[in-house]
Amino acid sequence: MNVSDYVQNSEKTLVTTTVERTKPSSVAGEGQLVCTDSRVAFIQDGNALAPDRVTDISRENITAVDYTGPTLLNAYIGFGVGLLSLAAFVIIIAPSLDIPEFLALIPALLGFVSLIVGVSRRHASVRFRTSAQTYEFMGGDTDAMEKVPHAVRY
Repeated sequence: MNVSDYVQNSEKTLVTTTVERTKPSSVAGEGQLVCTDSRVAFIQDGNALAPDRVTDISRENITAVDYTGPTLLNAYIGFGVGLLSLAAFVIIIAPSLDIPEFLALIPALLGFVSLIVGVSRRHASVRFRTSAQTYEFMGGDTDAMEKVPHAVRY
């Protein structure tokens, strides 16, 4: 489903951005987050296995908006640091245990790749709270994500 198919012509679109929905986890996935002058809608395109999905939240029902700016702290960064630490440990301990030092290349390379992926997945997040549920979205377009809380309180 396209954003223009869902948003009515009479509504003013304030912000549109591609996001990944993380909460509730039962409907996680990637789609378009649209803030209009009356509601926030998350539109997730379907595929052969799953139909189109739309979550529509009235702006009047949103009780709180939490915005977290761009962050680098994610699982890829942690995994990369862990692998690089393992590689350093192997290099330090290898001479005393007669282990070939080149074995440290494997975790070192995987660690560097993981760090690169982690840095490229830098994202901002926004959380909407209603009386019934919490919705959380992460997006790589940090400029658009920064505008979302302002659009909701427009």
